[in-house]
Parts: sequence; structure tokens; C-alpha cells
Amino acid sequence: MIVDDILDFINRRIDEHGGNYIDAETAIAPELAGMKIFDSPLIGVASSDDEIFEKYLDPGVIGPHFILPRGWLPDAQSVVSIFFPFTQAVRTSNAAVPTWPSSEWLHGRIEGQMFIA
Repeated sequence: MIVDDILDFINRRIDEHGGNYIDAETAIAPELAGMKIFDSPLIGVASSDDEIFEKYLDPGVIGPHFILPRGWLPDAQSVVSIFFPFTQAVRTSNAAVPTWPSSEWLHGRIEGQMFIA
């Protein structure tokens, strides 16, 4: 199936891509070199006409400023959503001291965003 092939490709690329790991030159601390930033992404595919998007217009959800998929891409057939969850190492480290971001989270925020871009 084409969708499964695409999802497998995305997962492999994210797991193998060097940008998903902290290199020794940019590591805030030596022990963070080689740390993986993101686990496998959560990926969803929906029809651009799916009724769920209508619910996003509700004020308690997103609101009337939300633009329906076909509102900004009239010929759209599908919507693909991708969420990149931080690894357990990043999540755990940032929970340890609630008043200050951890070094692991800082890498996730900066290098992680560069990876996504």
C-alpha cells in the first residue's frame, strides 16, 4: 500500500538522519553528543473534506479564524499531519527541574527545529 510505504520511508529517514542527533561540536555538554532528539513521528492522514475540520471552527476548539483545508488549497484531497515527539531522554530531563529548561530540551528546541525545517 502506498501510504504504508510513505510512512515507512518517513520513519526510516527520521531515524537515520544525522540532524536528529546531537553532534559533538554543538553539544552543550559532552555527554549529550549522540543524543537522539525525536522518536518516530505520529502521522495522520485525513480527507480534506473530513467533518473533523468543521469542528475546528468552534470557538472552544480553534475558532472562526481557522481556515478549512479546501479554503486555502481548493484542490486538496488529503491532509497529512505530522507530530515529532521528543525522545524519553528529552522529556525526562525537562521534567526534572520545572523552573528551567534542561540542556536536552534546549537541544530539542534549537537543533530539533532546525531538523524539522
